[in-house]
Amino acid sequence: RYGKIMKINLYGNDYYILNDIETIIEAYVKQDENFSGRPVGEFSVFGYVFGEEMVMQVENKFFDDHRNFILSALGSLGMGKTFFDEVIINECNILIAKIEKFNELPFHVSDSLISYSANIIFGVILGKSIEDENTIFKAVRSSAKPFFEAIPEIDGYYTGHWFNLKKKIEPNTYNEMRKAKKLLYECMKSLFRERLKSEKHSRTKQNFLDYYVDAFKRDTTNTFTRK
Repeated sequence: RYGKIMKINLYGNDYYILNDIETIIEAYVKQDENFSGRPVGEFSVFGYVFGEEMVMQVENKFFDDHRNFILSALGSLGMGKTFFDEVIINECNILIAKIEKFNELPFHVSDSLISYSANIIFGVILGKSIEDENTIFKAVRSSAKPFFEAIPEIDGYYTGHWFNLKKKIEPNTYNEMRKAKKLLYECMKSLFRERLKSEKHSRTKQNFLDYYVDAFKRDTTNTFTRK
C-alpha cells in the first residue's frame, strides 16, 4: 500500500523500514497523517524488554517526531535524490582523481574507499570534504570504528533494560564505547563551534550543520546549551 516498504512484526508491534528516498517522501509528505494512523497495541512484551527507544514504531508520537525532521530536511535543504546524487558524484570524482595519481602503483584501496564513504557523510552533514590528514577526521575515524563495533545497541534493538544488563555483563565493551562516544562528541562540538563563528557573517544554509546552528541561535527553550 505504501510503496517500497518492509514490515516486521515482533511480539505484537509492527516495525516498518522505508528503503528509498521516494518512499520516505511518499510516507511523510504525500500520505501525511494517513501513514501514521495504523492501530497498535498498548502493551508489547518486546517493547517492555528492550525499552521505549525502539526505531520504526508506528505510534503517532514517534511518527510526528520523524515527520518534523523529514519535512525540515526535505523542505529546507531540498534534500531529494538530486542532492544526494550531487554529493556522491562529487566525492566519486575526487576518489577517481586520487586513484589516478597513483599511476597504476600499488596502494591501499580500502583506505581510499573509507575516506570516500566517510566524506559522503561529511558532505551531507557538514557540507564539505575533510582531508585524510585532518586531525578531527583522524579522531572521528579512530573513534567511530570501536564505537560501532562495541554497540549493536545502535540499531535500536539493545536498549532500555537489555542495554543496562549488557553494561553489567560486558563492562569492558561498554567502557570502550563510552570513551569513543566522548571523543566523537568532542569532535562534533569543535566543528559546531567553528561553524557557529563563521555563521555570524553568512546567511546561507546548505547542510544539516547550517540548520542546526540556525536552530541553536533561534532556540528559546532548554534544547541547546551555550556553554
